[in-house]
Amino acid sequence: MNSPIRAHYNFCYEVLKDGVKLHCRHGSRLSRFVPHAGATLILLPFVAAFFGKRPFLAAFPFTFLGLVLLLIGPFSLWIFRRQFRLNPNKNVEINWTFTDDGLGSEGEGFNSNMDWRKVFRFVDTDKGFLIYPQKRLFFWIPFAGFAGPNEIESVRGVAKLKALRYERIA
Repeated sequence: MNSPIRAHYNFCYEVLKDGVKLHCRHGSRLSRFVPHAGATLILLPFVAAFFGKRPFLAAFPFTFLGLVLLLIGPFSLWIFRRQFRLNPNKNVEINWTFTDDGLGSEGEGFNSNMDWRKVFRFVDTDKGFLIYPQKRLFFWIPFAGFAGPNEIESVRGVAKLKALRYERIA
């Protein structure tokens, strides 16, 4: 990367929603398993009733737990939306700069720079980049903020070489 690559976008709920959904789905290995476990627990009473092993209502606690597991993602998104309303940086233009040495963000009232060695995890998705400076803290940079696909490929190349952990999720 010869010159700095810039990405800019409006920090609003509609833009961040995709990043939060992807974080909830791919944030940890457990989060990938939870929806499948929920669906299995919901189907379990039906299978047991069909084979006549147990009455349908005897397995109701499993159905309830399955519903809870399936609704964790939508509930997390609902909580995020409610908390985002209080964010002092909402609807502010965010500018990201990517160089060979590091990356940085700036906006109204803040300026932050980070070395690539401090990127704990870099997740490349179909809609943008999830950058994790810590295990549970992430930054979302949508592809719409870049000028073109060449810039996105340049950032991918540097991230593959310099981030501690690079993942491509389709």
